[in-house]
Amino acid sequence: MNMQKQKESDYFVLGSVLYLFLFLFTVNMLFPPQSDDFDAYYQALNGLDSAIRSYLSWNSRFGDFIYVGFLAKYNGSIYFDILLAGLETGFFLAFFILVFGRWPKYKLDALVLFLSLFLILFFSAFGSDFLWGSGVFNNLFSVLMIILCLIPYRIFWNLYFLDKKIEMKNFSFLGVFLFFVLNFFAGWCTELGGIITIIAQICFLFFAIFIAKIKLPSWYYAGIIGFLIGYCVLYFSPGPRLRAVYFPEFLSIGDFLRLSFIDKIKRFSLAINAYYSNTFAVSILSIFFYFFVKFLQSKSHKVLLWLGFILFCAAFLVFGKHLSHTLFFFLSFFVVLLGCFFLRKNQSKDLKFLFIAFLLYCFWIVGGFALVQVPNIPNRTRLFSHLMLFTIMIFSFIKIYQLLHFKHRKYVASLVIFMSVSYSFFVQIQYLKHSIRWENMLSYIEQEKLKGNKHIIVDRRVFESSYKNFGDYANPGTDPNKWPNGVYAHKFGVDSFQISEDIPSH
Repeated sequence: MNMQKQKESDYFVLGSVLYLFLFLFTVNMLFPPQSDDFDAYYQALNGLDSAIRSYLSWNSRFGDFIYVGFLAKYNGSIYFDILLAGLETGFFLAFFILVFGRWPKYKLDALVLFLSLFLILFFSAFGSDFLWGSGVFNNLFSVLMIILCLIPYRIFWNLYFLDKKIEMKNFSFLGVFLFFVLNFFAGWCTELGGIITIIAQICFLFFAIFIAKIKLPSWYYAGIIGFLIGYCVLYFSPGPRLRAVYFPEFLSIGDFLRLSFIDKIKRFSLAINAYYSNTFAVSILSIFFYFFVKFLQSKSHKVLLWLGFILFCAAFLVFGKHLSHTLFFFLSFFVVLLGCFFLRKNQSKDLKFLFIAFLLYCFWIVGGFALVQVPNIPNRTRLFSHLMLFTIMIFSFIKIYQLLHFKHRKYVASLVIFMSVSYSFFVQIQYLKHSIRWENMLSYIEQEKLKGNKHIIVDRRVFESSYKNFGDYANPGTDPNKWPNGVYAHKFGVDSFQISEDIPSH
């Protein structure tokens, strides 16, 4: 019987992974290269020279280095779409392993994969991070590299907390060296995810040496050192400094240190306000929802309690949107901290859950403070930060799921799958519409070129979508002399390219 149940679970997990791959492959097929992809394509024709030039003068991330140096010239081919779909499916699996410290193997794990897909589609910059070639290698690939580096640490600490006396095995010399190299390239990948990882590693290192007083294996130190060196290669590279002149709000570390104390506080507040998103409020509500469901089990008048909770959620989201984001964050943070003290005093089994959420919020806000140099970063660069909030939501879901009766679990499982599949279908349809509009635009451009017209004005709706996370890269505008109109004109072999001022009437 157990074998039969395990076989069913294996089918569920395999089906969820297959669905992820097919969905990601389909939308990648439908989405053509955009914006920076065209420029990267021409750069990649020059190979390593372009990669070095980009590192020295514009973008110094490792993902961009390999994209503009080698891979961008394949963007638009089916092989590139297969590569991205495989990379992105691996991302979901790696994220699961990082969260749980093991491979997915139960029916609930399949639900978590579906829930993760929905969270990514609904809250993150999906189009920019998963479909846009430049975004994939600057953001998703970078986060995946960090996750792969963190998995051994996750397993190490999981073993430690399960049995403090367990002997931690070391890697071979080759394994230590390869782990060092992997961490070096991961540290080179992203500024925001990198600094959060470094702070987290320092905290756990402090705990290991001064509190737990355990002997750490050599690979543990090798990974941290490799990551720090890689991050220095990124942070002190000339490219970002030359790029910073295009951001008027940029402050160097020296300029920040010269600010008065009040101005420093204002700068931190500015960074947090720009960093904040509704994802944070929803993650807090997911914790509240778990404790509400637990409280509800022993109460009568459940309809009135549900109504009150729904009103509370609505008010909470409104306050999160209109109150100072800095104030709202610290109030919520304080509530979670009070919850930890209360649960510790009452020796509650929920203490571990709430303490993990508290740690994740601490590391999340580190990312906000790290933005004092450039507060207004696009949503596509926040994938690593979002994953910490998604982890809290996933843990909350599992805690709620475990409270439910077996019959109710079936309903919840069906709801999660329906919600994820239906929303992914909506997303697919939006990219299919874009693909059709894109092909019509290409036909229109060819017809205009045959007529001798090389000053092209296309329908602005080609670059619009009903899907809110369609893409946050730079689209063509009405001025043919502004970026990225020129690179579109070069790609299509015309003298100028722009979108229409208004939607054409029919």
